[in-house]
Amino acid sequence: MMEQEKWYNIHFKQGKQLDINEIGAIKFNVRDNKCANIDYIRTWDFLPNNIGAPLANEKALKLLEEIAPGEFQAIPTEIIMPDGYVIKEYKLINVINQVYTIDYDKSILEEERWRTEWNMYKTYLHHRNLPAGANLAVEELVFICSNNFQLALKKYGVSGLICNDSCGKHRFLEK
Repeated sequence: MMEQEKWYNIHFKQGKQLDINEIGAIKFNVRDNKCANIDYIRTWDFLPNNIGAPLANEKALKLLEEIAPGEFQAIPTEIIMPDGYVIKEYKLINVINQVYTIDYDKSILEEERWRTEWNMYKTYLHHRNLPAGANLAVEELVFICSNNFQLALKKYGVSGLICNDSCGKHRFLEK
């Protein structure tokens, strides 16, 4: 049986600072496919992964530090390529602002036959409000980006992170 990584039971996207002193770098194994190319991976400033928290390179970290200082935690990572080569220049971004923007009165319930205690809603509707001055936040495992942050992504030409108007069962109410 393989030894479990020390970070395996850490839950990211919970809106809080994580104690990472004992876990070391978080390791990601790249599957052997057409995208398993070091040069291709390095063309992206933000990388998706199976944790759902983006990885950021130096360019993306500079943007985050300028636009959202104190709103995230950068955690060391190792991206292990199929041939064993390790990319170490990306950091996992753990957003530490937690907000409550879901409007439960407007959210759409699941049909009663499918409704469970942990899965009550077919669609969660969010307000776009973030605390004054905040640019990044997380709620119900969904990243929320301010308009200011979205504009900065475009201005700085940072690739790989898109702030959508929806994410799975989560939708944003019109302003």
